[in-house]
Amino acid sequence: MKQLVTLIGILVLSSCSPEQYGRSAGYRIVGPERIRVHIPANAPGIFAQFGVAEGDTPDHNGLDVLAHMGTPVIAPAAGRVTRVFYDPTFGHQIHVDHGPDEHGRRVVTRYAHLSGTVVKAGDAVSRGQHMAGLGRSGVASAGFPHLHFEVRRGNGSDHRPVDPHLMWANGVGHVTCYTPKVRIPKGKLRFTYPVVCR
Repeated sequence: MKQLVTLIGILVLSSCSPEQYGRSAGYRIVGPERIRVHIPANAPGIFAQFGVAEGDTPDHNGLDVLAHMGTPVIAPAAGRVTRVFYDPTFGHQIHVDHGPDEHGRRVVTRYAHLSGTVVKAGDAVSRGQHMAGLGRSGVASAGFPHLHFEVRRGNGSDHRPVDPHLMWANGVGHVTCYTPKVRIPKGKLRFTYPVVCR
């Protein structure tokens, strides 16, 4: 099964190029949260969307952003780094706790396949802060540089994957590049893109 997943990843990634800024793959599975995506021309492309299979169990828990090796991975909102570690499947990873959303649910983000990190567990991060380099660590990267970005939301130990496109500062499906002047809706936890736009 792992070989099949790796082969599919290689086939999908081989048709992509880090030069495909402003492009976004479509949703490959029709699910309840299928969203029309608007991505700025200066944003690194998305080659794999959040995927919802039958029921409410995602088969792909995040977005995969394709860019050059070492492209800065930045905090999409203020938070605290809870974990920095390596595992063979997803490689170098960072987890950030962003606190509660407007409904009191705790929101955590996960960054995988990193080339290396510049933060450690316990560090406070601010929106736009450099945390790591985009990479291809871990076997699930299929050897191609990209960022696997997840958003998880919930209470206690029950944090369920959520489509990141629901959380952008500019609205649902509107990928929002970070700039110091970006406007965030008052009283809401909203994200900017976790990869530097050019």
